[in-house]
Amino acid sequence: MPIRWIVFRIFNYLVMLSVTIQTIVILSRIELSRSGDWIFNAIFLFCVGILITNSIFNIIWLERYYPAQIPSTIFKRTSMTFFILAIFALALFVLAFSILIFELLFGESIVRRFDWPTILNFLLLGATAIGGIYILINRNFLTRLIRHNHQLQFNNFLETSN
Repeated sequence: MPIRWIVFRIFNYLVMLSVTIQTIVILSRIELSRSGDWIFNAIFLFCVGILITNSIFNIIWLERYYPAQIPSTIFKRTSMTFFILAIFALALFVLAFSILIFELLFGESIVRRFDWPTILNFLLLGATAIGGIYILINRNFLTRLIRHNHQLQFNNFLETSN
């Protein structure tokens, strides 16, 4: 397997690890948060579920279907649905990362905001955003490459049968 797809697999595992650690940090601080934050926590947990599921689908694409196997239509549709949802979830993570940067740089009580969970969330949001963008770009290339390799394999089969 080329190094590109090994790195792709590693990034999928890192994004899953990153969002899992973020979830643990957020859930450990949930009693400290205001009661009105439940909607943000629910949206965050929904996005975490989408990103983890998308990463699992990406790993399945690599393990089962790379280099030239075409998956079932149900798998392709479900995978594409989670891919599109992952784009929106990742956009929310990038937005949260941008807001956190803005608050850390221009917030009124900057000294109070530099506690360990905030710094950890900052680093994990950044890792998730960068890793997620890398994953989304390469997932598109992976599905095209599998389709292309399958077509080449099919054409070679037709040429050798004549």
